[in-house]
Amino acid sequence: MLEVHDRPTGNMGPRLLSAFLHGKGARRMIVTTEALRAWLAAYYRLPLEEPFALVAPNGVDLERYRGLPEPADARAALGLLEGFTAGYTGHLYAGRGLELMLTLARRMQDVLFLWAGGEPEAVEDWRHRLGQMEVDNIRLLGFVPNERLPFVQAACEVLLMPYERRIAVSSGGDTAATASPMKLFEYLAAGRAILASDLPVLREVLNEGNAQLLPPEEPDAWEDALRRMWKYPERRARLGEAARQDASRYSWTERASRALAGLELS
Repeated sequence: MLEVHDRPTGNMGPRLLSAFLHGKGARRMIVTTEALRAWLAAYYRLPLEEPFALVAPNGVDLERYRGLPEPADARAALGLLEGFTAGYTGHLYAGRGLELMLTLARRMQDVLFLWAGGEPEAVEDWRHRLGQMEVDNIRLLGFVPNERLPFVQAACEVLLMPYERRIAVSSGGDTAATASPMKLFEYLAAGRAILASDLPVLREVLNEGNAQLLPPEEPDAWEDALRRMWKYPERRARLGEAARQDASRYSWTERASRALAGLELS
């Protein structure tokens, strides 16, 4: 059984995956998105259908998200100023919408933008840049241990996922067409309103019922949506509750059960 999270690259990647697909021992291939399954099927000219090729999105440890405090209580515990907060958790790579969030912060100075994550060099670069620009409503937390991440996300009324049309990863590739971001499932489990870029691959999990989907790289649309989220708490609550309910389908335990279903292990 082989799990695939991205399109194979380099000289050896495509060959190694081809060897698996045509080998006698291949019993199942797990892919994280339907978009990735379709790309692989076209590239290798194979049907790649269930039960052999199983689409299993990434997941979340739901236990860590049970009993989260209300945003104001979480902010108090973290020593944050009280006020409407929009959060982002994850790397500070290109394509993650950082410039868009910076634009929003400069336009909406009465909103706190909470950023958690990023490599130390990237965090320091952003701190220096924000200081030069005198932007004081973006709070950079840097690295947050995974077990504390739900608490940070709980401190926000809205969670942001402003992916651009090209999404960089540590290897430098572009995963915008096939990504299954971990933060997506964490955001759902946090039970907060989600503003996300309207990318086809994200619609495999998100919809108008559990998030607000917005055009990538268009600050005006994001500003309007964020202001409306602030103005209408009942809409935030409705989206957050729908997100929490949908998260139950993406536990790691459920994912493992689906991945192994029908296979005899010896």
